[in-house]
Amino acid sequence: MQHYIFWTVRSDPPGIQDQQKGLTMADTFASIFPNFGFKGFPTAGFPTSMSDMMERQSAFMAQGAEHVTQYLDAMDELDQPVISACAQSTKAMTMGMLDVSKKMAELAQENVSAGQDAFTSMTKAGSVQEAMGLQTEYARASVQRCVDGFGALSSAWMTVMQDAARPMTATAEGLMGSAMKAAE
Repeated sequence: MQHYIFWTVRSDPPGIQDQQKGLTMADTFASIFPNFGFKGFPTAGFPTSMSDMMERQSAFMAQGAEHVTQYLDAMDELDQPVISACAQSTKAMTMGMLDVSKKMAELAQENVSAGQDAFTSMTKAGSVQEAMGLQTEYARASVQRCVDGFGALSSAWMTVMQDAARPMTATAEGLMGSAMKAAE
């Protein structure tokens, strides 16, 4: 395991003057932290100079940059199927909304036609009882059309939601399967 030590104790970073005196980083630590037993502390694995510490820090930063690059590449690979699934879901939602709109227009046209037919029948009624019977039948049929229409619209909306969710669900399942295989 590598240890990196950052200089926060003195305002002038030790190392440059100490290097000129021929002191190692362990000697510098011993002068700053006398109670920690750095004198004679093995220096293997510790930076031996400021330039060594900077080189190690640069290597650490390069390694971190490599990890970030790999992560972003992996995210880019994940983005492609997700973007495609989003596009497919949007298309399914748009087409489904068009279908629902058509169904709503059909139901509205049926109600208008039924209302016109009921009005025509009532104007031709021979008696008040016949007109009341036609009006009652129209009201019953109108309620039934409303219930059937809500059922048809609910079914159409469920189909839209299922069609829109299908690409996203399939993509999520595929990505989860890949993640599970990678974790094994």
